[in-house]
Amino acid sequence: MAGVTQWYNKYHLRHFYVTVIRPVLEYCSVVWHHGLTNAQAESLEAIQRRALRIIYPVTYDFPYDAALSIAQIIRWRLFTTVENS
Repeated sequence: MAGVTQWYNKYHLRHFYVTVIRPVLEYCSVVWHHGLTNAQAESLEAIQRRALRIIYPVTYDFPYDAALSIAQIIRWRLFTTVENS
């Protein structure tokens, strides 16, 4: 996905992430989110952080919450996590 930033604008890349990638990651979350460990939640956050850095390169040095605010995307941590790392 990193090489596509020269061909597509931020709107198209964000739209692709929100409509294609994130739904795959959230698939059946109603069933598994309550058993999600902190390590698994952090892995999901890492995927989202990487996508934000690709879509909005200017946010590379920003705090994660600021990048989320710019992209208008919610955190994965809103799901309930279990304290099993």
